[in-house]
Amino acid sequence: MHNISIEEHRLIGDIYDAAMDARLWPNILTKIATHTQAKTANIIAMDQLNPAYNLFFPHNIPEQCLIEYQESGWNVVDMKVVGAGLAKFGVGVPHTSIDVFGSIENVQKEYGDYYGFLQKWGMTSQLGALLDHGDFRWSVVGIHRPEEMGVFGADAAAFLERITSHIRRALQIHRQLMAVKNENTRLYTMLDAMVTGVLLLGNDARIHFANPRAARLIAEHEAITIQQEGLRAQNNPQNSILQKLIRGAIETSQRDCKGAHGGVIGLNSQHRSTPLMLSIVPLSSLDAWQDLRQDNIAAAIFLTDPDQGYHLSDRLLQDNYQLSPREVSICQLFINTPNINTIAEHSGLSTESVRTYLKAIYEKTGQHSQAELIRLLMGLRVDFEHIR
Repeated sequence: MHNISIEEHRLIGDIYDAAMDARLWPNILTKIATHTQAKTANIIAMDQLNPAYNLFFPHNIPEQCLIEYQESGWNVVDMKVVGAGLAKFGVGVPHTSIDVFGSIENVQKEYGDYYGFLQKWGMTSQLGALLDHGDFRWSVVGIHRPEEMGVFGADAAAFLERITSHIRRALQIHRQLMAVKNENTRLYTMLDAMVTGVLLLGNDARIHFANPRAARLIAEHEAITIQQEGLRAQNNPQNSILQKLIRGAIETSQRDCKGAHGGVIGLNSQHRSTPLMLSIVPLSSLDAWQDLRQDNIAAAIFLTDPDQGYHLSDRLLQDNYQLSPREVSICQLFINTPNINTIAEHSGLSTESVRTYLKAIYEKTGQHSQAELIRLLMGLRVDFEHIR
């Protein structure tokens, strides 16, 4: 078992201090680089859909390199190529770029022009540990050397692995503290719970927040992508319309008008028979959300997939009608497919069991037929309907 030195214990303490005060990260990176004989180092936490949580600190990286990294979009390439490569090994386990891609030739092929950028700034020999990874987010701690200094050895990897778990916890604490400090935490918590996808855009049209449903829809539906400048439709003619609607909503909000500038658009994709529906709304039209102005929010976009079917509130059914979890799931199926055989197939029950559950649901809700139950459940939907 490795005996942790006094210096390493102190470094771990510094890491948790940085969770409370992010200004301490540069000092931590300096110690990591010194211990591993790295020329440069950085820590990145990037969330394309919730950039308020973004964190980026470098060590010994020239300012011009950092500017080029952001403006040329290498940060997104880093997330999608390097992040996806490290994700194959899981979080918390350091690997070199050669470990990830098999050879220096494969690294150059996978990185493309990004490799030239790294070569230019003396960072082609890399050792990184993934801290978190998702469709639109990643966090990583990395150390780098130019080719002439050679690859990182087992000692450097073991050291980085020992402190990675502490860095991960520190970043989780940082994210929680950021949420607590936000005066609109309750509002964002409500948006997170919505079954409708919600995006909040700033005055620059870039995404400031996305709830989990919006993140899933964007990840699943190829009609739309996230880029440096914000949301973009894959179809160019539709993208022109989308950008016009977004600009109109933002301008309306900036003028503090109550008009309905914005609009609705359905974005088509090659492999979907139905479009992804977007409603673009100026913040000035959302009276209950005016507190978001202090976060520089100018517009909201509501996303729904017409293929997703109807959705009911589990809690509402349980609290108002004392339905059991199994009865709630039967209702969720029934509102979309009021066919006993289909419900039985999807729920793994016999048709007789489904009839028994429906009888109990009729009694608890005071309904006497399938038609009456459908009318009741349709009135309890929590889906968002786009008004053209």
